[in-house]
Amino acid sequence: MHGTVENFREVLERERPGAIHFSGHGLSADQIRQQNRDNNMSEEEIETIYQKGDAIIMEDKLCLG
Repeated sequence: MHGTVENFREVLERERPGAIHFSGHGLSADQIRQQNRDNNMSEEEIETIYQKGDAIIMEDKLCLG
């Protein structure tokens, strides 16, 4: 099973774990802000993402090729 947001949600809903141990990659809110600035996003889009805080990096359909 690939590490997509959809698969993660499905497992959480099905298993209802009391705790989750995560080992993987993520970005701090500041890294998210810089990455999105580098991708020429508008300040409004960057601020919306930045306000959500730190993030876990998940695969998407483009990564699953």
